[in-house]
Amino acid sequence: TLITSLAQENASDELTLTTTAGKKAVYEFQVSPLQTHDGEINGRLLTLRDITERKKAEAALAEMVTKQQHLLTELSLAKEAAETANRAKSAFLANMSHELRTPLTAIIGYSELLQEQLNMEDYSRFPSRLQNIHNAADHLLTLISDILDLSKIEAGKTKLYHEEIDLGVLLNNIEMTIQPLLTKNQNQLQTHIITPPLIIYTDPTRLRQILLNLLSNANKFTQNGQITVTVSRKTTETNEKIIDIDVQDTGIGIMPTELDKLFAPFTQIKTDTAQNHEGTGLGLAITQRLCQLMGGIILVKSDPGVGSTFTVRLPAHGH
Repeated sequence: TLITSLAQENASDELTLTTTAGKKAVYEFQVSPLQTHDGEINGRLLTLRDITERKKAEAALAEMVTKQQHLLTELSLAKEAAETANRAKSAFLANMSHELRTPLTAIIGYSELLQEQLNMEDYSRFPSRLQNIHNAADHLLTLISDILDLSKIEAGKTKLYHEEIDLGVLLNNIEMTIQPLLTKNQNQLQTHIITPPLIIYTDPTRLRQILLNLLSNANKFTQNGQITVTVSRKTTETNEKIIDIDVQDTGIGIMPTELDKLFAPFTQIKTDTAQNHEGTGLGLAITQRLCQLMGGIILVKSDPGVGSTFTVRLPAHGH
């Protein structure tokens, strides 16, 4: 290549040579004519420049670009596969939930009917068995309902219906609903609303679901204690109006090692007590996703042996 180029008036190319040490070196050469004052060509000028390091850098860059392109392709395929699998999972869970809910509702209904129809003499032989049937079916129905809720949220099929509501009225209704559970665990519930009445624009059904989940959870991990709900209106640094709802309990608290997985589906947190706290492991996962769907967040802080505080932060004017 070099000899051929020297025969030309102007030429440039690259040349790979082996050094005395046996290493490959790449040179860029340029051939240009040497002329006399009369313009006659009487020779050639050969210029060599070592570009070995540049070629190595170019090769490394090209290899990196190729790897990144392959990685992006793999990530795109993996993302598509994951989304397809997630859609299939959500559809399966939703369909199965509907299929299982119908017979379970029938089991619950028939067990209640049997309890009502059996006279006192006959009923004395069956109460525990009928109650076990009812409790087991009711637990399964709760689990299926939670799975259906979670799958609908993840599939993007949960719709919000906003309206103006008085948060104080909503909290009073929730307190009446949860009072039997509070009485069973000998817990007291207090509600504090700063600057009432507190009118907000939100989905009352979903907010009720969020607060019932949090209050039920607080009651479950608290015995003969205090549960306090505090509501306050705040303004962020960006002048956004928000509502903070704190649900604080004096229960067993949550260990720091458990906080990271607190909102993961089907996760039961470990406690320092030997008491078995039954549940579906979906309540907090659903609560977090509903908060996000409503344009808000949920925060938690806890001190083992002292209690926990969950804060629901939502926009005051809907999302």
